[in-house]
Amino acid sequence: MASQIFNQELFQIGLKTREIGRRCLYFDKVPTTIDVAAKEKHGTLVIAGEQTNGRGQRNNQWISPQGCAMGSVKLECPKSGPLGERVCFLQRIMALPAVWTLEKIDGSKMGRDKVGLKWPYDIIYGVPNGNQKLGGVLVMTQDK
Repeated sequence: MASQIFNQELFQIGLKTREIGRRCLYFDKVPTTIDVAAKEKHGTLVIAGEQTNGRGQRNNQWISPQGCAMGSVKLECPKSGPLGERVCFLQRIMALPAVWTLEKIDGSKMGRDKVGLKWPYDIIYGVPNGNQKLGGVLVMTQDK
């Protein structure tokens, strides 16, 4: 889907993975990226410019205004594999690159070393009077 906000071609050029994100779907507006990703195949990344009914931890609603980058990726891994046995680490595996990417993209605007993690899953921005939550990583699992 063509968009003025998200450049699919530029995204693909900068992608360094073999599988994850190679199939990338962008929507200007979607109720929740999680539900779209759940219906896709392994490695699919779903990005939305606006999310109207997203989910956060403990079933909190996570609504993003237009222009925010909300995303979900579908990963399939066997329960008996190295990641399936340690699914709690998946939040950390996904959160760190998100912080590094934000810092790299907006380092000049936001200031160096201002984006960080409040473990285990909140992405925060250090402002003079405390931290502001920018986003987070939510891992949902289901049996096949």
